[in-house]
Amino acid sequence: MSNSRLLLGVFIAFAVSMVALAILGAIKNYSPVPLEDAWDGTVNFILRLQAGDTSVWWSQHNEHRIVLARLLFWLDNRYFCGLSIFLLIVNYLLVATSIGVFWRILRVYANTKKPTHEQIMLGLFIAAWLFQWMQVQNLSWGFQSQFFLAQLLPLCAYYWLAKSIDKPQASRVFLIALIFGILSIGTMANGILALPLMTLYALIMHQSLKRISVLSLASIATISGYFYHYQAPLSHDSLWQFLKTQPIDLIHYCLLYVGNPAYYLTGQTELSQKITLFAGVFFIGSTLRFSYRFFRQPRAAPLALVLLSFVFYILLTAVGTASGRLMFGVVQALSSRYTTPALMAWVALVILYSPYLLTALQQRQKKLLFPLALVAFLMLHQQVKILTVHNDVVFERTIAALALELHVDDLKQIQHIYPKPEAIRQITESAFNHDLSIFAHYPLQGDRAQLRHTSTQSSPLNSCLGAIEFRHAIPLEAHFIRIQGWLFEPKSHTTPQLIRFFNSQNQIIGFAIIGQRRLDIAKMLGKDALFTGYQGYVLTQQNISYLQAEHPACQLSLQPIKYSLTNTYASE
Repeated sequence: MSNSRLLLGVFIAFAVSMVALAILGAIKNYSPVPLEDAWDGTVNFILRLQAGDTSVWWSQHNEHRIVLARLLFWLDNRYFCGLSIFLLIVNYLLVATSIGVFWRILRVYANTKKPTHEQIMLGLFIAAWLFQWMQVQNLSWGFQSQFFLAQLLPLCAYYWLAKSIDKPQASRVFLIALIFGILSIGTMANGILALPLMTLYALIMHQSLKRISVLSLASIATISGYFYHYQAPLSHDSLWQFLKTQPIDLIHYCLLYVGNPAYYLTGQTELSQKITLFAGVFFIGSTLRFSYRFFRQPRAAPLALVLLSFVFYILLTAVGTASGRLMFGVVQALSSRYTTPALMAWVALVILYSPYLLTALQQRQKKLLFPLALVAFLMLHQQVKILTVHNDVVFERTIAALALELHVDDLKQIQHIYPKPEAIRQITESAFNHDLSIFAHYPLQGDRAQLRHTSTQSSPLNSCLGAIEFRHAIPLEAHFIRIQGWLFEPKSHTTPQLIRFFNSQNQIIGFAIIGQRRLDIAKMLGKDALFTGYQGYVLTQQNISYLQAEHPACQLSLQPIKYSLTNTYASE
């Protein structure tokens, strides 16, 4: 086997590993429970639509008009049970589409008849780069599709606009570019930059007056429509205010924003922030270098200007983000959700550097291959952590959802899914009443209605192993106590999902969800018993006589052994 084929095999294995680990991360972190902004942006959006309020399609979400994302939310609720699985798949497909567009640009930029091994290697590296788990907030959260759309659609708009230059009569290609530019307005607030930058591109490339006029009018119309009845979020200061009072912090924020991936690759330490700042300086310096080179003879490098247009789009996005988020401190630019636009901006820069990189790969130049190998090692080192991380946060979100289903004011628990629990009570109650989102599905659906109902179970159930280990009073909650323990059904070697607690009159007096990681129980009963911990809620002033679990079904009788706040009950 030649060295070229061997090296290509290494790149293939690297890219496949990165993508597979990213998919595994989504599976391990999946939760159908809406998180933070999704309660208003998704659940309340569907509620308002069902109430006949069609204006909600164009209404603001913070400073954004997330029309396209709302279309995905509607599809998820209408055809896919509103459990976010469809949304997560779409997120990954959007990343894959971004890779496809960048691959196409790389191929055209290389200007070869067929892809060389080196182009394939660089394309595989780009695929691995864009599937990094450092953007966990976007990859694992169905609500974040707009973060992918807000970068992908402008990129497509610039690329198709460049394609229309090669064929002056190709009005159809120009129309495709225009549609992408218009659609960008419905992604996030930075989408308003797409058409103005397309207009600037057309001017630099000396396009026809007709095309420039169309792009200019489309820019004015879409921006005017975007800001019609627009209300600036009260917490946001103006960009002009930051330029006057905190210009250094503004620059610092933007440098951290575009250098964001370096922060995660180097371990998220204080030193990492300095490396990230240096990466941001390198990014800006490279952008200026390529701008000076290609703007002197723009018509000779239409595709290079596409990449630079996209880079400037991300840089302006960084400035706009800083104007709305700088009050939270410059380190806010290192948020995981901002990694997605930064990762895509770096791909554009890599393609601009691709003539040097492809030559280095072909000639095996160590001075360039070593940094590439180091970055690949850091990427894989961060990605494999997915294998060892057990995300107990997913379980805590499910318990928070159970609290909402049972109408338990466990504010500390509900904070796992929303920072201000009181603020979403109306939304969650409306969702409950309309049988929407998680409240329409097992194991939460109907739990509240079953409280105090008498069981009609007649057939014998398998016996469970388990215990109630703790019960806790909940501050400001008079109707429920919090309860936790563990439960395992030994005959099937599987863990049930839902527990119902009963009093001596066979009335249901509480519920719990199973799935918390318990290493101590796994050591005692085997690895099948790892996720046997449960938490839930039981009505106050009720003595538990027994509990029943399902999927698989089993029963555990209980006896009081000690009346205290901890270890109140245990198995017989």
